[in-house]
Amino acid sequence: MKTFKPNNEEEWHEYRRQHLTSTELRDLHLGKTARKWQELREQKETGKRWGGNDYTVWGTAREPVLAPLVAEVDSRLVYNADPQTIIINKDDERLCGTPDLFSEDGEVIGEIKTAKHPFTGGYWHDWCPDGYYLQVQANMWHAGAEACVLLVEYYQEQDGEFTPDGYEYQVIHYDPKVVEGMQRTAADWFAWLEGTTPDWMGEVTSLEDADEIEDLVAEIGAGEDEMRELKGRIDQQRKQLLEKLGDSYAGTHAGYKVSVSTTKDTTTFDSKAMKSEHPDMYRDYCTKVRRGSTRLRLTKVVN
Repeated sequence: MKTFKPNNEEEWHEYRRQHLTSTELRDLHLGKTARKWQELREQKETGKRWGGNDYTVWGTAREPVLAPLVAEVDSRLVYNADPQTIIINKDDERLCGTPDLFSEDGEVIGEIKTAKHPFTGGYWHDWCPDGYYLQVQANMWHAGAEACVLLVEYYQEQDGEFTPDGYEYQVIHYDPKVVEGMQRTAADWFAWLEGTTPDWMGEVTSLEDADEIEDLVAEIGAGEDEMRELKGRIDQQRKQLLEKLGDSYAGTHAGYKVSVSTTKDTTTFDSKAMKSEHPDMYRDYCTKVRRGSTRLRLTKVVN
């Protein structure tokens, strides 16, 4: 297991800035949007970092208190005290992570979280939320571990005051399929830094472009959702109205002329059958040119 032991907190931050951490890889994998990727790139280049909040301060303060409980589950685990030892990926030294506990041989790691609400699972695990699951998987990948003891302590909060409210833990096992996906995301990230844009991103060259695109897509997506909901409601109302008016009607209601008419059954040309049974003749008559057009389609991404 490769490690780096910083001498102080500033050295710790600087090493992480120059590498892709487990938390960052998790965020890139969960949020494949140009904006998120551009924001992280800017943070890496400028050295800007998030200062935390009351919740992260509370969580950090609880780690040394809760670490012995994790070590009770597996006695090989040792608390990773500040400045934390950084685990370097054995296959790619550009990747690193900082598990809260780890064994000397790297076979098992431990993670400590604090939360206000009970864990209810996610896409990959029936108990562990997606973000924590991916972070844990990345840290196991870096360390070469097969398991992680993940402990969460719940708390109650009132007027900025935090009170511990019980804890629970589970052993999370290494998931090679999930890690394979994260490996592809990491490869896309490093290739992008070298100038190769991932297929899903398109030609977005700046954070300003990413912001504008994000806003426009969000507005269009919300509008299309509203249109689908409205169309569904109108279709249902049309059906109800036709049930009352029948197949033939004329009248005026609520300021609108209302008419109902029913067309007779007709036959249409079956071009698909023609193409299948008489392909040569079909090609001979395919002479009209339909001008190409650019289409925009939004498809909801589900992780």
